Amino acid sequence: MPRLPVTKTSGRRGEARDRLLARVAFDAVWERDLQSGAVTWDRSLESIFGYHLDEVVNHVSWWRERVHPDDIEQLEQTVSQAIESGASGWSNEYRFLRKDGSWAWVASRCAIERDADGRAFYAVGAMIDITQLKDTETRLRLFTEQIPGRACVTDRELRVVWDAGAAFPGSPSAVGKTVPELFAQSPDRDRVLEGCRRALAGQSSKLEIDDGTSAAQLELEPFRDPAGNVVGVAGIAIDVTGRVRSEEQVRAGQRLLRRVLETLPVGVIVLNRAGDVVLHNPASTHIWGVTIVSGEERWARSKGFRHGTRQAVTPGEWASHLALDKGQTTRDELIDIETFDGERKTIENYAAPILDAEGVITGAVVINEDVTERVRAEEALRNTEKLLIDAEKLGQTGSWEQDLISGQVFNTEANGRLFFGDDRSKGTRMEDYIEAVHPDDRGWVMRRREQLDGGTGPDTIEYRVVWPDGSVHWIFGRATVVRDPAGRPVRAYGTNADVTERKNAEEELGRRAKQLETLSRKLIEAQEAERRVVARELHDDFGQVLFALKLNLQRLQCDSSESVELVDGAIARMRDLAQALRPPLLDELGLEEALRWHVEHEAKRAGLAFHIAIAPLGRRLPAVVEMTCFRVVQEALSNVIRHAQAHLVEVELSEANGALQLVVRDDGRGFDVPAARKRAIEGGSQGLLSMQERATLAGGDLQIDTIPGGGTRVRGRLPLGEESRI
Repeated sequence: MPRLPVTKTSGRRGEARDRLLARVAFDAVWERDLQSGAVTWDRSLESIFGYHLDEVVNHVSWWRERVHPDDIEQLEQTVSQAIESGASGWSNEYRFLRKDGSWAWVASRCAIERDADGRAFYAVGAMIDITQLKDTETRLRLFTEQIPGRACVTDRELRVVWDAGAAFPGSPSAVGKTVPELFAQSPDRDRVLEGCRRALAGQSSKLEIDDGTSAAQLELEPFRDPAGNVVGVAGIAIDVTGRVRSEEQVRAGQRLLRRVLETLPVGVIVLNRAGDVVLHNPASTHIWGVTIVSGEERWARSKGFRHGTRQAVTPGEWASHLALDKGQTTRDELIDIETFDGERKTIENYAAPILDAEGVITGAVVINEDVTERVRAEEALRNTEKLLIDAEKLGQTGSWEQDLISGQVFNTEANGRLFFGDDRSKGTRMEDYIEAVHPDDRGWVMRRREQLDGGTGPDTIEYRVVWPDGSVHWIFGRATVVRDPAGRPVRAYGTNADVTERKNAEEELGRRAKQLETLSRKLIEAQEAERRVVARELHDDFGQVLFALKLNLQRLQCDSSESVELVDGAIARMRDLAQALRPPLLDELGLEEALRWHVEHEAKRAGLAFHIAIAPLGRRLPAVVEMTCFRVVQEALSNVIRHAQAHLVEVELSEANGALQLVVRDDGRGFDVPAARKRAIEGGSQGLLSMQERATLAGGDLQIDTIPGGGTRVRGRLPLGEESRI
């Protein structure tokens, strides 16, 4: 074996070499000059790695070239740190290339010699082939990493010295930590420590632990040395998290199922193959009054009838029996039952068989819902709907509803008949109803509907519709709009009625009223004309005859003074009668002079104080206005004189806003106006009705205000334009 050059420290190098070789079991020894990098090897290099000493280059570069590329960096770093830190040597493991091209795992140990100043100048080391050990460790590691558990060994102080296994991959290695440290936050800490103490005392123990994130089945055994002494604790933890969580889920599911069954408003009953009740909820007991466990007894004692038929359900016809016997599923079966505590109810019955994996019937589930109130309400609703249909037919009315979001329209058959007659092909679209509206009414009907939806329009309307056969009908409608919390319209509903007969009657009544008005107007005109003729004949003919008679009586020179007085009275009475029938002043001088003369004449004759206030009119008024105003004053003044027991009468006449304003006021005792109108309608005095009718025919209006004991006021308004129609 070649030797390094001998120096004055060669004795010390020999000592270092001997000390190292004495401490290690070596296979290949080398010496290295740390200053020059020269390296020498002993002959074991050939037997271990296949290199003959003649082919070895005695320099550190030769060794470096044969270190595995993945290991060289860390290896060089270890050597540098040892030299620079003042360490006495270094050790490491790495892969070294054999001559045959294979890699050998080696454990290298080295001792460093330093000079008096502490500078490293020499190293001696040994390379031990640990390839088989590494292979064994690799296989052991692979084995332990595939163990579906976690194995740990502690010393007697419960410090972990070995930790392996595939379980709990998220947990870091426990080597170097103590059991109390590992379980410091675990709720199972005290139980685990107690198990470890028992293991150190030579006893085995098993326990299940769960820290909330994972669960394990833990077995603790005493760990013994070859002499049988307990030197620690061996523990194996099997991950049972999945099983524990599954069991917890099952238990949680069972608790949830119980709560669901207790909460459900329907009765749920589970039967076994024999028909016995193995599970039921409170609602089922409430429905039936009591639950009988025995299937045969329950079916025999249960009283049920097909709803609405009184056809009894036999024991073999119950849905639960059919499910167990024939595997039949029954849905939505209405049964009228008599409960075990004597009540009468209607239930909706459901039953289905329970099958195992092979399809064999193992039981049945039965669901009962108490629908007594719902069924009664539905029957009442059907009766109400029938009454509504009959009422709609009888009253020619219909109902409808519209979803304002989707636009869909719902209406009764009677409502469709109001719009389309016997045509059943229309009525599902809003457009059908719009098209049915009379063309002359369609525009304003749509505007009214928009106003109703907007919350500004009235909720009633009348309009015409045209049926498919061309006939025209009148509809009266009333609608309501439903709004959401934001005020947006979401639904509308209402009723319609056929008012064609009423509208025809109103039109006929209006036509006849116009005819009556025309006849009344013509009658008044004829009356006034007749009065004018009679007044003229009284004044011109009869007045002249009486005057001639008076002259003849005066010529007779007999005692005719009494006769002359009679004739004078007749002439005066005839003159008054003519004035009352048709005052000539009205035709000759107009309304103002005629009223002044008439009020003054009648008031003085009756002994009444009077006051006349007539604003200058500046022109002659239409004849119809003058005549109507004069007759109203004439009738009102007559009523004051005959009934009021008044002391004063006032007459006012003025023009305002294109109309003649008339007021006749007295300080008399007043009267009951509604009662007087009623007496007039029943055939009494026609004075009030006559005044109002004359004012109406002239296009005006008349109001009478009176308070018993407080006087009466008659106010009239007569238009001076085209409204004066007589």
